[in-house]
Amino acid sequence: MAMAGSDGLRRFLGIPYRQIDNVWSFAAQGERMSLDVRTVVLLGSLLAAALALILVCAQSHYARLLRESMNLWVRGLLALLLAQVLFGLRDMAHDLLSIVLANTLTAAAFVGFALSVRRYLGIKSQTWPLWLPVVLIAAMMYVFTALLPGYVARVMVFSLGLSWILALLLRPLAGSLRRGGPVGQQVVAVTVVILIVTVLVRMLLLALGPAPVAGLLDGSVVNTVALTYMSLVPVLTTVGFLLMCNERLMDDTVRLSTVDVLTGAYSRRALTELSERALAEARRYRRPLSVLMIDADHFKQVNDTYGHSAGDAVLVEIMARLKATLRTEDFVGRIGGEEFLVVLPATPEEEAVRVASRIRERIAGATLVYGREEIPFTVSIGVAERDPGEANIDLLIKRADDAMYAAKRSGRNRVFAASAIDAVAR
Repeated sequence: MAMAGSDGLRRFLGIPYRQIDNVWSFAAQGERMSLDVRTVVLLGSLLAAALALILVCAQSHYARLLRESMNLWVRGLLALLLAQVLFGLRDMAHDLLSIVLANTLTAAAFVGFALSVRRYLGIKSQTWPLWLPVVLIAAMMYVFTALLPGYVARVMVFSLGLSWILALLLRPLAGSLRRGGPVGQQVVAVTVVILIVTVLVRMLLLALGPAPVAGLLDGSVVNTVALTYMSLVPVLTTVGFLLMCNERLMDDTVRLSTVDVLTGAYSRRALTELSERALAEARRYRRPLSVLMIDADHFKQVNDTYGHSAGDAVLVEIMARLKATLRTEDFVGRIGGEEFLVVLPATPEEEAVRVASRIRERIAGATLVYGREEIPFTVSIGVAERDPGEANIDLLIKRADDAMYAAKRSGRNRVFAASAIDAVAR
Protein backbone atom coordinates (compact mmCIF):
# COMPACT_ATOMS: atom_id res chain seq x y z
CA MET A 1 0.00 0.00 0.00
CA ALA A 2 2.81 2.40 0.86
CA MET A 3 4.61 1.62 -2.40
CA ALA A 4 1.48 2.14 -4.49
CA GLY A 5 0.85 5.47 -2.78
CA SER A 6 4.41 6.69 -3.36
CA ASP A 7 4.31 5.60 -7.05
CA GLY A 8 1.08 7.57 -7.56
CA LEU A 9 2.50 10.62 -5.82
CA ARG A 10 5.63 10.53 -7.98
CA ARG A 11 3.58 10.24 -11.15
CA PHE A 12 1.37 13.15 -9.99
CA LEU A 13 4.42 15.33 -9.33
CA GLY A 14 6.03 14.29 -12.60
CA ILE A 15 9.30 13.29 -10.92
CA PRO A 16 11.40 10.86 -12.98
CA TYR A 17 12.19 7.58 -11.21
CA ARG A 18 15.90 7.92 -11.89
CA GLN A 19 16.18 11.30 -10.14
CA ILE A 20 14.34 10.28 -7.00
CA ASP A 21 16.08 6.90 -6.93
CA ASN A 22 19.47 8.63 -7.01
CA VAL A 23 18.51 10.86 -4.10
CA TRP A 24 17.00 7.98 -2.17
CA SER A 25 20.00 5.74 -2.73
CA PHE A 26 22.07 8.22 -0.76
CA ALA A 27 19.53 9.53 1.74
CA ALA A 28 17.73 6.34 2.67
CA GLN A 29 19.27 3.24 1.10
CA GLY A 30 22.93 4.12 1.31
CA GLU A 31 25.24 3.04 4.06
CA ARG A 32 23.56 3.02 7.44
CA MET A 33 24.80 5.56 9.93
CA SER A 34 26.53 4.09 12.95
CA LEU A 35 24.61 6.43 15.29
CA ASP A 36 21.82 4.52 17.00
CA VAL A 37 18.47 6.28 16.49
CA ARG A 38 17.02 4.97 19.75
CA THR A 39 19.97 6.46 21.63
CA VAL A 40 19.47 9.81 19.89
CA VAL A 41 15.80 9.90 20.84
CA LEU A 42 16.41 8.96 24.48
CA LEU A 43 19.24 11.51 24.71
CA GLY A 44 16.77 14.13 23.53
CA SER A 45 14.47 13.19 26.40
CA LEU A 46 17.29 13.75 28.90
CA LEU A 47 18.00 17.18 27.40
CA ALA A 48 14.31 18.10 27.61
CA ALA A 49 14.25 17.07 31.27
CA ALA A 50 17.34 19.14 32.07
CA LEU A 51 15.96 22.19 30.29
CA ALA A 52 12.62 21.91 32.10
CA LEU A 53 14.47 21.77 35.43
CA ILE A 54 16.52 24.87 34.52
CA LEU A 55 13.38 26.83 33.63
CA VAL A 56 11.62 25.81 36.84
CA CYS A 57 14.62 26.98 38.88
CA ALA A 58 14.87 30.26 36.95
CA GLN A 59 11.20 31.26 37.24
CA SER A 60 11.54 33.04 40.57
CA HIS A 61 13.80 35.69 39.00
CA TYR A 62 11.19 36.89 36.50
CA ALA A 63 7.97 38.92 36.61
CA ARG A 64 4.56 37.26 36.77
CA LEU A 65 3.83 37.50 33.04
CA LEU A 66 7.15 35.89 32.18
CA ARG A 67 6.57 33.18 34.79
CA GLU A 68 3.25 32.34 33.13
CA SER A 69 4.98 32.11 29.76
CA MET A 70 7.75 29.96 31.25
CA ASN A 71 5.19 27.61 32.82
CA LEU A 72 3.67 26.98 29.40
CA TRP A 73 7.12 26.34 27.96
CA VAL A 74 7.95 23.90 30.78
CA ARG A 75 4.71 22.00 30.10
CA GLY A 76 5.75 21.74 26.46
CA LEU A 77 9.15 20.37 27.47
CA LEU A 78 7.56 17.82 29.81
CA ALA A 79 5.22 16.67 27.06
CA LEU A 80 8.19 16.36 24.73
CA LEU A 81 10.14 14.48 27.40
CA LEU A 82 7.39 11.87 27.74
CA ALA A 83 6.98 11.64 23.97
CA GLN A 84 10.68 10.98 23.41
CA VAL A 85 10.72 8.31 26.10
CA LEU A 86 7.83 6.61 24.36
CA PHE A 87 9.55 6.94 20.98
CA GLY A 88 12.63 5.31 22.48
CA LEU A 89 10.47 2.38 23.63
CA ARG A 90 9.28 1.68 20.08
CA ASP A 91 8.94 -2.09 19.50
CA MET A 92 9.04 -2.60 23.28
CA ALA A 93 5.91 -0.72 24.39
CA HIS A 94 2.43 -1.05 22.88
CA ASP A 95 1.99 0.76 19.57
CA LEU A 96 -0.83 2.89 20.97
CA LEU A 97 1.72 4.30 23.43
CA SER A 98 4.92 4.42 21.38
CA ILE A 99 3.21 5.62 18.19
CA VAL A 100 -0.18 7.23 18.77
CA LEU A 101 0.44 8.82 22.18
CA ALA A 102 4.08 9.68 21.42
CA ASN A 103 3.24 11.59 18.22
CA THR A 104 0.26 13.30 19.84
CA LEU A 105 2.39 14.44 22.80
CA THR A 106 5.05 15.77 20.42
CA ALA A 107 2.48 17.89 18.59
CA ALA A 108 1.00 19.06 21.91
CA ALA A 109 4.50 20.03 23.11
CA PHE A 110 4.93 22.46 20.23
CA VAL A 111 1.45 23.84 20.90
CA GLY A 112 2.73 24.57 24.42
CA PHE A 113 5.72 26.41 22.94
CA ALA A 114 3.43 28.41 20.64
CA LEU A 115 1.13 29.36 23.52
CA SER A 116 4.16 30.37 25.57
CA VAL A 117 5.40 32.68 22.81
CA ARG A 118 1.94 34.24 22.48
CA ARG A 119 1.73 34.83 26.22
CA TYR A 120 5.22 36.38 26.15
CA LEU A 121 4.22 38.74 23.34
CA GLY A 122 0.85 39.54 24.92
CA ILE A 123 -1.10 38.09 21.98
CA LYS A 124 -4.69 37.14 22.78
CA SER A 125 -6.26 34.95 20.13
CA GLN A 126 -8.22 31.75 19.75
CA THR A 127 -6.24 28.59 20.44
CA TRP A 128 -8.32 26.09 18.48
CA PRO A 129 -6.21 26.49 15.30
CA LEU A 130 -3.28 25.18 17.36
CA TRP A 131 -5.14 22.29 18.97
CA LEU A 132 -7.00 21.15 15.85
CA PRO A 133 -3.92 19.55 14.21
CA VAL A 134 -3.18 17.77 17.51
CA VAL A 135 -6.61 16.17 17.43
CA LEU A 136 -6.20 15.25 13.75
CA ILE A 137 -2.76 13.76 14.38
CA ALA A 138 -4.11 11.65 17.25
CA ALA A 139 -7.04 10.38 15.17
CA MET A 140 -5.03 9.63 12.02
CA MET A 141 -2.23 8.02 14.00
CA TYR A 142 -4.74 5.61 15.44
CA VAL A 143 -6.13 4.87 11.98
CA PHE A 144 -2.71 4.22 10.44
CA THR A 145 -1.55 2.22 13.44
CA ALA A 146 -4.48 0.05 14.52
CA LEU A 147 -6.73 -0.04 11.44
CA LEU A 148 -4.61 0.55 8.31
CA PRO A 149 -0.99 0.20 9.45
CA GLY A 150 1.40 2.26 7.37
CA TYR A 151 4.62 3.98 8.49
CA VAL A 152 4.87 6.35 5.52
CA ALA A 153 1.24 7.43 5.98
CA ARG A 154 1.95 8.18 9.65
CA VAL A 155 5.02 10.22 8.71
CA MET A 156 2.99 12.27 6.24
CA VAL A 157 0.19 12.93 8.73
CA PHE A 158 2.59 13.90 11.50
CA SER A 159 4.81 16.05 9.26
CA LEU A 160 1.91 18.03 7.82
CA GLY A 161 0.22 18.47 11.20
CA LEU A 162 3.43 19.50 12.93
CA SER A 163 4.27 21.93 10.11
CA TRP A 164 0.84 23.52 10.65
CA ILE A 165 1.57 24.03 14.35
CA LEU A 166 5.10 25.27 13.68
CA ALA A 167 3.83 27.79 11.14
CA LEU A 168 1.45 29.20 13.78
CA LEU A 169 4.31 29.26 16.29
CA LEU A 170 6.50 31.10 13.77
CA ARG A 171 3.91 33.65 12.72
CA PRO A 172 4.26 36.12 15.65
CA LEU A 173 8.06 35.76 15.49
CA ALA A 174 8.42 36.45 11.78
CA GLY A 175 9.00 40.16 12.31
CA SER A 176 12.08 39.42 14.43
CA LEU A 177 13.91 38.04 11.39
CA ARG A 178 14.52 41.53 10.07
CA ARG A 179 17.91 43.07 10.74
CA GLY A 180 18.21 44.28 14.32
CA GLY A 181 15.35 42.10 15.60
CA PRO A 182 15.46 40.59 19.11
CA VAL A 183 18.14 37.89 19.18
CA GLY A 184 16.16 35.45 21.32
CA GLN A 185 13.16 35.58 18.98
CA GLN A 186 15.49 35.17 16.00
CA VAL A 187 17.00 31.99 17.50
CA VAL A 188 13.56 30.47 18.07
CA ALA A 189 12.30 31.54 14.62
CA VAL A 190 15.31 30.21 12.69
CA THR A 191 15.21 26.92 14.61
CA VAL A 192 11.52 26.52 13.77
CA VAL A 193 12.07 27.34 10.09
CA ILE A 194 14.79 24.69 9.83
CA LEU A 195 12.56 22.19 11.63
CA ILE A 196 9.71 22.79 9.17
CA VAL A 197 12.09 22.20 6.25
CA THR A 198 13.52 19.10 7.94
CA VAL A 199 10.20 17.37 8.60
CA LEU A 200 8.86 18.17 5.13
CA VAL A 201 12.02 16.97 3.34
CA ARG A 202 12.00 13.77 5.41
CA MET A 203 8.32 13.26 4.55
CA LEU A 204 8.96 13.69 0.82
CA LEU A 205 11.98 11.41 0.76
CA LEU A 206 10.15 8.69 2.67
CA ALA A 207 6.97 9.07 0.60
CA LEU A 208 8.78 9.07 -2.76
CA GLY A 209 11.37 6.42 -1.89
CA PRO A 210 11.51 3.32 -4.14
CA ALA A 211 11.85 0.87 -1.25
CA PRO A 212 9.90 0.41 2.00
CA VAL A 213 11.27 1.92 5.20
CA ALA A 214 11.73 -0.18 8.29
CA GLY A 215 10.18 2.38 10.64
CA LEU A 216 11.09 5.14 13.09
CA LEU A 217 14.27 3.38 14.24
CA ASP A 218 15.49 2.84 10.69
CA GLY A 219 19.16 3.86 10.54
CA SER A 220 19.05 5.58 7.15
CA VAL A 221 20.77 8.93 6.70
CA VAL A 222 17.57 10.92 6.27
CA ASN A 223 15.90 9.32 9.27
CA THR A 224 18.90 9.70 11.57
CA VAL A 225 19.64 13.31 10.54
CA ALA A 226 15.99 14.36 10.90
CA LEU A 227 15.51 12.72 14.31
CA THR A 228 18.86 14.04 15.55
CA TYR A 229 17.87 17.59 14.67
CA MET A 230 14.42 17.14 16.20
CA SER A 231 16.16 16.02 19.41
CA LEU A 232 18.25 19.21 19.36
CA VAL A 233 15.25 21.49 18.72
CA PRO A 234 14.21 21.63 22.43
CA VAL A 235 17.72 22.80 23.32
CA LEU A 236 17.92 25.44 20.60
CA THR A 237 14.41 26.80 21.11
CA THR A 238 14.74 26.85 24.90
CA VAL A 239 18.03 28.73 24.66
CA GLY A 240 16.26 31.22 22.40
CA PHE A 241 13.34 31.45 24.81
CA LEU A 242 15.67 32.11 27.75
CA LEU A 243 17.32 34.85 25.68
CA MET A 244 13.86 36.31 25.08
CA CYS A 245 13.17 36.31 28.82
CA ASN A 246 16.52 37.93 29.59
CA GLU A 247 15.96 40.57 26.93
CA ARG A 248 12.59 41.38 28.49
CA LEU A 249 14.20 41.53 31.93
CA MET A 250 16.84 43.96 30.65
CA ASP A 251 14.18 46.08 28.93
CA ASP A 252 12.18 46.23 32.15
CA THR A 253 15.29 47.22 34.08
CA VAL A 254 16.02 50.05 31.65
CA ARG A 255 12.38 51.13 31.70
CA LEU A 256 12.31 51.22 35.50
CA SER A 257 15.41 53.41 35.51
CA THR A 258 13.88 55.88 33.05
CA VAL A 259 10.13 55.80 33.78
CA ASP A 260 8.17 56.39 36.96
CA VAL A 261 6.32 53.14 37.66
CA LEU A 262 3.18 54.78 39.04
CA THR A 263 2.47 57.50 36.50
CA GLY A 264 4.48 56.53 33.44
CA ALA A 265 6.24 59.91 33.47
CA TYR A 266 10.01 60.08 33.00
CA SER A 267 12.06 59.53 36.12
CA ARG A 268 14.12 62.40 37.49
CA ARG A 269 17.33 60.96 36.05
CA ALA A 270 15.90 60.47 32.57
CA LEU A 271 14.22 63.87 32.66
CA THR A 272 17.50 65.57 33.53
CA GLU A 273 19.20 64.00 30.49
CA LEU A 274 16.32 64.92 28.17
CA SER A 275 16.16 68.48 29.53
CA GLU A 276 19.88 69.04 29.07
CA ARG A 277 19.66 67.74 25.53
CA ALA A 278 16.69 70.01 24.78
CA LEU A 279 18.54 73.01 26.24
CA ALA A 280 21.64 72.25 24.14
CA GLU A 281 19.52 72.08 20.97
CA ALA A 282 17.75 75.32 21.88
CA ARG A 283 21.09 77.08 22.27
CA ARG A 284 22.53 75.59 19.09
CA TYR A 285 19.59 76.57 16.91
CA ARG A 286 18.67 79.70 18.91
CA ARG A 287 15.18 78.47 19.61
CA PRO A 288 13.01 79.24 22.64
CA LEU A 289 12.60 76.63 25.35
CA SER A 290 10.17 76.75 28.27
CA VAL A 291 9.52 74.53 31.26
CA LEU A 292 6.48 74.12 33.52
CA MET A 293 6.78 73.20 37.18
CA ILE A 294 3.49 71.62 38.27
CA ASP A 295 2.55 70.83 41.86
CA ALA A 296 -0.69 69.24 43.13
CA ASP A 297 -2.45 71.55 45.59
CA HIS A 298 -3.20 70.29 49.12
CA PHE A 299 -1.86 66.85 48.21
CA LYS A 300 -1.12 65.93 51.84
CA GLN A 301 -4.73 66.64 52.66
CA VAL A 302 -5.84 64.26 49.90
CA ASN A 303 -3.63 61.53 51.36
CA ASP A 304 -4.82 62.17 54.90
CA THR A 305 -8.51 62.29 53.96
CA TYR A 306 -8.86 59.58 51.32
CA GLY A 307 -5.72 57.47 51.81
CA HIS A 308 -2.42 57.10 49.97
CA SER A 309 -3.94 54.88 47.28
CA ALA A 310 -6.33 57.73 46.45
CA GLY A 311 -3.36 60.10 46.33
CA ASP A 312 -1.68 57.75 43.85
CA ALA A 313 -4.86 57.77 41.75
CA VAL A 314 -4.76 61.58 41.72
CA LEU A 315 -1.17 61.56 40.44
CA VAL A 316 -2.07 59.07 37.71
CA GLU A 317 -5.01 61.26 36.69
CA ILE A 318 -2.83 64.37 36.57
CA MET A 319 -0.43 62.57 34.27
CA ALA A 320 -3.29 61.42 32.03
CA ARG A 321 -4.58 64.96 31.67
CA LEU A 322 -1.08 66.25 30.98
CA LYS A 323 -0.64 63.77 28.15
CA ALA A 324 -4.04 64.73 26.75
CA THR A 325 -2.98 68.39 26.59
CA LEU A 326 0.64 68.30 25.49
CA ARG A 327 2.20 67.78 22.07
CA THR A 328 4.11 64.63 21.15
CA GLU A 329 7.43 66.50 21.21
CA ASP A 330 6.86 67.72 24.78
CA PHE A 331 7.93 65.47 27.64
CA VAL A 332 6.92 65.13 31.27
CA GLY A 333 8.85 63.91 34.28
CA ARG A 334 7.94 63.29 37.88
CA ILE A 335 10.60 64.93 40.01
CA GLY A 336 9.06 64.65 43.46
CA GLY A 337 6.14 63.23 45.37
CA GLU A 338 3.48 65.37 43.70
CA GLU A 339 5.64 67.52 41.42
CA PHE A 340 5.88 67.21 37.64
CA LEU A 341 8.18 69.02 35.24
CA VAL A 342 7.10 69.61 31.64
CA VAL A 343 9.66 70.59 28.99
CA LEU A 344 8.28 72.47 25.97
CA PRO A 345 10.80 72.65 23.10
CA ALA A 346 10.56 75.55 20.66
CA THR A 347 8.00 77.30 22.89
CA PRO A 348 8.29 80.91 24.11
CA GLU A 349 6.98 81.91 27.51
CA GLU A 350 3.78 83.48 26.20
CA GLU A 351 2.75 80.24 24.48
CA ALA A 352 3.92 78.20 27.48
CA VAL A 353 1.61 80.20 29.75
CA ARG A 354 -1.31 79.39 27.45
CA VAL A 355 -0.38 75.69 27.60
CA ALA A 356 -0.13 75.87 31.39
CA SER A 357 -3.55 77.53 31.57
CA ARG A 358 -5.11 74.76 29.49
CA ILE A 359 -3.54 72.17 31.78
CA ARG A 360 -4.80 73.94 34.89
CA GLU A 361 -8.32 74.22 33.49
CA ARG A 362 -8.41 70.58 32.35
CA ILE A 363 -7.31 69.38 35.79
CA ALA A 364 -9.60 71.68 37.79
CA GLY A 365 -12.58 71.13 35.54
CA ALA A 366 -13.34 67.56 36.64
CA THR A 367 -13.16 65.59 39.87
CA LEU A 368 -11.73 62.11 40.27
CA VAL A 369 -14.18 59.38 41.26
CA TYR A 370 -12.29 56.99 43.52
CA GLY A 371 -14.32 54.23 45.08
CA ARG A 372 -17.47 55.98 46.23
CA GLU A 373 -15.75 59.31 46.76
CA GLU A 374 -15.39 62.29 44.46
CA ILE A 375 -11.99 63.85 44.97
CA PRO A 376 -11.54 67.41 43.68
CA PHE A 377 -7.97 68.51 43.05
CA THR A 378 -6.12 71.37 41.42
CA VAL A 379 -2.55 72.26 40.53
CA SER A 380 -0.32 75.33 40.70
CA ILE A 381 2.00 75.89 37.75
CA GLY A 382 5.15 77.92 37.35
CA VAL A 383 6.40 78.85 33.86
CA ALA A 384 9.93 79.83 32.84
CA GLU A 385 11.56 80.42 29.46
CA ARG A 386 15.27 80.02 28.73
CA ASP A 387 17.12 83.29 28.89
CA PRO A 388 19.40 84.12 25.95
CA GLY A 389 22.72 82.38 26.53
CA GLU A 390 21.40 80.36 29.49
CA ALA A 391 23.34 77.07 29.59
CA ASN A 392 22.31 75.63 32.94
CA ILE A 393 19.11 73.59 33.00
CA ASP A 394 19.05 73.65 36.81
CA LEU A 395 18.77 77.46 36.80
CA LEU A 396 15.89 77.32 34.34
CA ILE A 397 14.08 74.74 36.48
CA LYS A 398 14.78 76.81 39.61
CA ARG A 399 13.10 79.84 38.05
CA ALA A 400 10.05 77.75 37.13
CA ASP A 401 10.00 76.36 40.67
CA ASP A 402 10.07 79.88 42.14
CA ALA A 403 7.18 80.85 39.86
CA MET A 404 5.23 77.79 41.01
CA TYR A 405 5.67 78.77 44.66
CA ALA A 406 4.52 82.28 43.77
CA ALA A 407 1.36 80.71 42.33
CA LYS A 408 0.91 78.82 45.61
CA ARG A 409 1.28 81.98 47.66
CA SER A 410 -1.21 83.85 45.51
CA GLY A 411 -3.97 81.34 46.28
CA ARG A 412 -3.16 78.06 44.41
CA ASN A 413 -4.88 76.76 41.29
CA ARG A 414 -3.01 79.42 39.35
CA VAL A 415 -0.38 79.84 36.65
CA PHE A 416 2.53 82.18 37.35
CA ALA A 417 5.32 83.16 34.96
CA ALA A 418 8.92 83.65 36.03
CA SER A 419 9.09 86.89 34.05
CA ALA A 420 6.47 88.38 36.38
CA ILE A 421 8.69 87.64 39.36
CA ASP A 422 11.68 89.18 37.58
CA ALA A 423 9.67 92.31 36.78
CA VAL A 424 8.69 92.73 40.44
CA ALA A 425 12.30 92.19 41.52
CA ARG A 426 13.46 94.90 39.16
